[in-house]
Amino acid sequence: MSRRIITSQLDSSKASTKIDGYFDKLLKYIPTEIVGGWVAITGFIKGSSDIPSAPLLWGLFVFGSIGVSGR
Repeated sequence: MSRRIITSQLDSSKASTKIDGYFDKLLKYIPTEIVGGWVAITGFIKGSSDIPSAPLLWGLFVFGSIGVSGR
């Protein structure tokens, strides 16, 4: 899946390409740095056995959501 958002058939380079829906557009708008950071942090947390992962992950999710929307 490319990161280009296709809103009409004229935007696509092929005739068989489908127009992006709401969920596809939402996924394409998330920066790759955010996804990469989340994957790295969750990997570190789940790799450690002595850290309670669920509350920490929820806390990081809330912190990240506030940080992104605080513009």
